[in-house]
Amino acid sequence: MRLTDYVSQDTVASDLQVEDKKDLLCKMVEMIYKSGKISDPALLLKSLLDREKIMTTGIGKGIAVPHTVSPEVKEQTIALGRIPGGMDFDSLDRSPVYIVFLLVGPPQSSENHLKTLARISRLIQQTSFIESIKKAENAVDILRILAEEDEKQER
Repeated sequence: MRLTDYVSQDTVASDLQVEDKKDLLCKMVEMIYKSGKISDPALLLKSLLDREKIMTTGIGKGIAVPHTVSPEVKEQTIALGRIPGGMDFDSLDRSPVYIVFLLVGPPQSSENHLKTLARISRLIQQTSFIESIKKAENAVDILRILAEEDEKQER
């Protein structure tokens, strides 16, 4: 499984400036909407916020992985955002979040959604990957780093 199959330059932001969790999710949903992968950004945002009410997806160590399946999503998509100054995301370890992997998919692809979520979870355990993303110059560099990790996975 290649994460780069679900992410594009349109869905990567290397310098997100956000006020709070809702603002962050709104901006990332907007990126996905502009890429043509969803039909209704308001419904997707509501789904993500409802998911956050159940339990935070701020998993710790500066990482958040908000995710949901929703009918307005045309195909599985990842938005990847970096917040250079960090932000409060109600993370489990109470640390600021610097990197966000937003994973969305249609309900009929829930099995693939879970596999992708597991792949992201394994990847973000790698300190070197996280440090590389934090140091990347721009969205193109972030995509290159992600592609390199996909290649390592396939070996």
